[in-house]
Amino acid sequence: MRQIRQALRLHLEAGLSYAQVARAVGIGKGTVGKFMLLARAAGVD
Repeated sequence: MRQIRQALRLHLEAGLSYAQVARAVGIGKGTVGKFMLLARAAGVD
């Protein structure tokens, strides 16, 4: 859960790319994309 929140914060608030977020959080770029897709579907963006 912490990784999801951190990834969302870095992308949506800090404006980092998926690749930059993935490196910062320590997860794959595809995982970041999946988090963002799910967040958009939930209306979080």
